[in-house]
Amino acid sequence: MRSSYILFSFLSLFIFGMIDNARGPIYPKVIEAFGVSNSLSSWIFTLTSIVSFLITLCSPIWLKKLGAVKASKFAILLHGLALILMGLTGIQGESFSLFLIASAILGIAMGIQSVTLNLIVARVSNPLNGRKLFSGLHAMYGAASFCAPLALGLVFRYELSWQYSLIFLALIPLAHLMFFKDLGPLGIAQKDEVSTPVSSGTILKLGIIFSFFIATEILISSRLVIYLYKVEGMKLDLASMLLTAFFILLLGGRLLFSFYSPSLKTIYLLRIAVVATLSFFILGLTVSPYFFPFTGFSISYFFPYGMDYVKNKYTQAESIIPKVMMFVGAMIAGMHAIFGVLSELYGLYGAMWVGVAFSSIVFLLLLTLRPAK
Repeated sequence: MRSSYILFSFLSLFIFGMIDNARGPIYPKVIEAFGVSNSLSSWIFTLTSIVSFLITLCSPIWLKKLGAVKASKFAILLHGLALILMGLTGIQGESFSLFLIASAILGIAMGIQSVTLNLIVARVSNPLNGRKLFSGLHAMYGAASFCAPLALGLVFRYELSWQYSLIFLALIPLAHLMFFKDLGPLGIAQKDEVSTPVSSGTILKLGIIFSFFIATEILISSRLVIYLYKVEGMKLDLASMLLTAFFILLLGGRLLFSFYSPSLKTIYLLRIAVVATLSFFILGLTVSPYFFPFTGFSISYFFPYGMDYVKNKYTQAESIIPKVMMFVGAMIAGMHAIFGVLSELYGLYGAMWVGVAFSSIVFLLLLTLRPAK
């Protein structure tokens, strides 16, 4: 029975990742189809991030009404709807506003699943398999980040319609929904703070830890190529290869830790991850950019192991995780703006040091946390 929920969560996050990472390759085609400017077209990403954050902000409301499993199913349905709407509007090439509405729908789905899938795995896991299950869950997103560009690459290579490809892709979440239509609720709903009091200081501390470290990951994945190209003078093909190496090590680490669980306590492993990331990041900035890809491995297990730590450390984990994801959603929505401002003020090289600052803050906060029992 529990294996059904694990499979449901794993496949759900894989589909989430496929759809999320399919938007990048089709981005130039969207601009061509609608004839919009780069600034206006960028809203297909910005709007999704903003809506996703707002949905996590409202999680106490919809979790209480729907529960995690039913909300996840609704999100999967929205994924399919968004893809169909994107494909149809792309065929017509007239109403970009409808494409933006589809992006907002996608944001709703992603905001829901960023909370619910972690909650489902937290409920069905135990102290013996929690690390492996969370690592396996987030490895699904890493696998999807490879599969999506490859699939779209085949679409472009054989000159197939990207619009109809999106509509076809919508069949995957719809088939997934049909396969798990009989999956029942787990009784996961946002509890009232009266019954499960959680310190606001604890929420703030955990929120900063997760959001700041994820911001470091986003910084590398989204800005490494342009940094290597403009600051280090590296050719684009080589810069892209280093980014690919980063993703390979990120996925490889999550796959490794989904099968292998070190004997050290989780809090110490989290501290090691941050120290290693800091070291590779600083070496990449000061010694050689070839150190940057190694951050992929040190970053790989932080989020899944962090979720496992929260689950085992706090009896109020089901109340804490949605609140932590609010911080993460806000950081994802604001990271690009933060980096843009810092780039204007201090240049690309100076802005990259924000990753060092964020990771240092995370490490200091981790020192204040005690091991889970």
